[in-house]
Amino acid sequence: MQFGRHVTLIDGDHIYQSRIIDYHGKYIFLDIPVNVNNRKTVFLQAGVRLTINYVGDDGTCYEFSTKIVKQTFTKIPKIVVTAPENVKRIQRREFVRIQTAVDVAIHSQSETFAPFTTVTHDISGGGLALILPANRQLPIGEYANVYIVLHMYDGNIYYVSALSKILRINEHTGGLTTASLQFKKIIPQNQQKIIQFCLEKQREERQKEIE
Repeated sequence: MQFGRHVTLIDGDHIYQSRIIDYHGKYIFLDIPVNVNNRKTVFLQAGVRLTINYVGDDGTCYEFSTKIVKQTFTKIPKIVVTAPENVKRIQRREFVRIQTAVDVAIHSQSETFAPFTTVTHDISGGGLALILPANRQLPIGEYANVYIVLHMYDGNIYYVSALSKILRINEHTGGLTTASLQFKKIIPQNQQKIIQFCLEKQREERQKEIE
């Protein structure tokens, strides 16, 4: 947990963004959180329990539970949370996977197939499944660069990329064919954006179920 590391704070169905600004003994000091939906800063009361996740330099997602100690508005506004006793390394299979259509372009690293654009069938912080057009084939085991367009709830659009491995081709009912790809090399900030996108989509689905 380096200084300047971007983190995601999860409080039930509420998702916030923040950044580590100091780490001292039993406490971590964070920037005042920003709600990912409306981009407004939020006041979080002492005692509130949170889940914090972040992507390390190794591209792996980590997660831990914490509690807010206090929020201060001194020269540098910040919130103070307890340092984790245990940090969980999230396996790829544990990433939140969302079935949604996201614009994506794919380019072969070894030029074994022509680049093309399509949309995802589903996506997670560990990889994605893209819908194969009728006239396209992908070689299993090959590596490709994928370029993903993320439309976030706050109106911002992020363009992220990842070196990915083509794992398998999936035949679905109704004639739909998808290709499953696993991210092999991705900038931590890009992976964090994908994870945040998936969490936002998950929250949206929960709200629809309630309504």
